[in-house]
Amino acid sequence: VGTDSNQDELAPHNVPFGEAVHDELQRLVAAGLTPTAALEGATSNAADVFGIIALYDDDQGIGQYLRDLWRHVDFVCPMVYPSHFGAGSIYVGEDGGGEPNDFPYEVIEISIWGAAEKMDGAVEKIRPWLQDFSLGGMSAYGPDQVRAQIDATEASGASGWMLWNSGGGTNNAAALRGP
Repeated sequence: VGTDSNQDELAPHNVPFGEAVHDELQRLVAAGLTPTAALEGATSNAADVFGIIALYDDDQGIGQYLRDLWRHVDFVCPMVYPSHFGAGSIYVGEDGGGEPNDFPYEVIEISIWGAAEKMDGAVEKIRPWLQDFSLGGMSAYGPDQVRAQIDATEASGASGWMLWNSGGGTNNAAALRGP
């Protein structure tokens, strides 16, 4: 069973632009799906995970195993904030010991490809959380740093990205305007 918004009958159902989810769900039930199947077809599930597990084969003591997890969700959303990687934990800079916060493109690129390797190459199931905040004691984050992360994500073939800012909203909206 599909709707006009589907290109492929096996693809998840997409709610047409401008329509409410409940309207689409009603149409799917009327077309013969159970309410549960309609909800599953009209939504996707994702797992937010710590970004560090994209780089290591073990769980780093946090109980998240990317090699196992990705098969059970539609999207994996690693929180790959460059400020959260310690100096030397990810190979950036001339000698590999650079401060990750200062290399936003490289950190995102390395993280996405590390995750994809653990996910049998399924980069299309990756939708990372990107940094849209400055962390005290580190270089400030502005539109250029946010744009660099977006560019790395888009160049990788990931399925999109999300911005996180502990204050809510978007601090660096200028980055959304494109390169």
